[in-house]
Amino acid sequence: VIERGEWGKLCSRDACGYLPIAGFLMEAAQRGLRAERLAMCNSGDSAGDRARVVGYGAWAFQPDSG
Repeated sequence: VIERGEWGKLCSRDACGYLPIAGFLMEAAQRGLRAERLAMCNSGDSAGDRARVVGYGAWAFQPDSG
């Protein structure tokens, strides 16, 4: 959703701060910025328990060259 700029598809199941994220993605789209993924992992990567995990991601936003 972040990398595709589909801010309208975010909901409370996706992220606890989904409204600010959606607002940022909407503004980024208006400014012609695109998301570039820097890292993606989940709590199972460090804690080992993969039955229930929380995901984490980092993105940089840059002008869209395309």
